[in-house]
Amino acid sequence: MGLPPFGDKWFAMRDFYIYGNQTAVDLYAGRLPTNMLSSVETITESLPEIASQFGWVQELPVQWMRDLDTYLIGIGKLSHEPLQDKTLAEVWEHVIAISDLGTEYFRPNIAISLTQRTLYGALSHMLEMALDKEAAQLVFERLLASTETKTSQVNAELWELSRSVRKHPELLSALRARTGHDGVEVLSGFPDFARDFESFLAKHGHRELDFDAYHPTWVEAPHIVLDQIRLLADRAENASVDSDLERKVVQAETELAVVNAAPEKLRYLVQEVIRLARAYTALDDLEHYQTTRLTLPMRRALRELGQRLVDQGVPTDPMDVYFINYEPLDEAIRAANGQHSPAEALSVLTAIAEQNKAGYQAAVVRTPEWEHGRTPDAGEEADGDFIKGTAGSPGEVEGEVFVVHSPEDFSSFPDGAILVARTTNPAWTALFYQASGVITESGGALSHGAVTARELGLPAVMAVRDATSRFTSGQRVTVNGSNGTVAPV
Repeated sequence: MGLPPFGDKWFAMRDFYIYGNQTAVDLYAGRLPTNMLSSVETITESLPEIASQFGWVQELPVQWMRDLDTYLIGIGKLSHEPLQDKTLAEVWEHVIAISDLGTEYFRPNIAISLTQRTLYGALSHMLEMALDKEAAQLVFERLLASTETKTSQVNAELWELSRSVRKHPELLSALRARTGHDGVEVLSGFPDFARDFESFLAKHGHRELDFDAYHPTWVEAPHIVLDQIRLLADRAENASVDSDLERKVVQAETELAVVNAAPEKLRYLVQEVIRLARAYTALDDLEHYQTTRLTLPMRRALRELGQRLVDQGVPTDPMDVYFINYEPLDEAIRAANGQHSPAEALSVLTAIAEQNKAGYQAAVVRTPEWEHGRTPDAGEEADGDFIKGTAGSPGEVEGEVFVVHSPEDFSSFPDGAILVARTTNPAWTALFYQASGVITESGGALSHGAVTARELGLPAVMAVRDATSRFTSGQRVTVNGSNGTVAPV
């Protein structure tokens, strides 16, 4: 990006939650060249400087796709490397190799997210030069209304599988009768669908139930995906296909009008900013999809490492390896390497695992601080009758909310309710087809919740502080996804 390097952490764990460094995000994303965009004359004069200073924006997606090949080849190699004959120290080195691969891959992804934010800001600024703020926001939404993402493609495949279920009433009836883990056993009697389902998991089974690798992926919890498909099959045919076509038409017509309205010397710049804003929207979502591929080899390696520690009498559960900090784990394994009785060197890890696991379990049921170490001022997030969040998907809806804490709550979700959650991920897709709106505590315009809500035309507001504790199921609210507000009715 041509910016100074950052010497601090982008992410850190505080009270067993992962926090992002918002100061760093604001610092880097704030480098928007607003002085070059102050007027049509200034933009025209600055065109050579813009091309020189920001030409890398056009090159980064190409470079990322080229580097993706190296990452995927590395994952393939590490995923198939035999572990059973490795020593404890060699298994640990294998874990570190997976982590190093992920670190190298993830390095440019922060640049992708920051650039996407900058492009959104530049496009909004340019529109506001010609229109009032409300009209500019509407045009902005229409220009980005139908950006195809990897999430939308996977959602379409889920919907297609649900159609297959609906075509076979006996399969749908069996899945209704046997939900959860029992549902997977039903598939043995329906080989054609089972083959399609296995093919889907082979492609997308690395998708997460939770971004934390402590939790299984789709391929390790196929019953969660199958329940999603059943929920979709229970619904009437999705109307989003027609509405998506309408959004594409509106998007194309809006782009044509915006470009034609721009001064002739600026038309290429305007069209390129629109194209890049869409490209980075899709790229940011694809980056997340590819990042989670690392979870499968990492969980495989940590499962092996955890079992080796259990064999040495350290923790009682192989999964407890997740609760041992890197430094003492690395030190203990290296101290134990080559010893006749390694259990003594490893024994210090038991107390660490127990303490951290207890802290994690307590944190799960606690609402984390919105901004770590800072108590918000009273009413800071409210503006009169409105609660402020971040605009995620345009539109407005009034209805009753339903607070969802985990996939266990999915089956109780009322048709047409407004979904309220701390966050969402691909495992929550089926709920979006039942919801009339979305409110989340975390995330922004590029989060899974926002992307899926825009795809289905659902109003969505993200980053609403304490949403899961502020709202109660059955409470009526108005969600305005265009200006990012929620108002109790």
